[in-house]
Amino acid sequence: MTLPMMGTITCVVIECTPLSVHGDTYFDLLVQTSVQQQAGGTAGTRLRVPLHLCSALPAGRPSAGQVLAVQLLLGQVAGLALAPTIGDER
Repeated sequence: MTLPMMGTITCVVIECTPLSVHGDTYFDLLVQTSVQQQAGGTAGTRLRVPLHLCSALPAGRPSAGQVLAVQLLLGQVAGLALAPTIGDER
């Protein structure tokens, strides 16, 4: 799935892997949107999220099974919040 340049997508976290790039902490996420779930496959989308965007999440980091509202700006993650349910992209 190609990410939109701007907007919010709702997705479920399939996998979360922490990593360090030049001393900064990030999380590489494998997520699946409702469109990908409805397609019935195992296709997902990879996102890289900086640690400072995770402060609103329980435990301060994403984890598998969480449903997230991901704000995108110029194709990059600009915001992150828990979402009540997975829904259509906005």
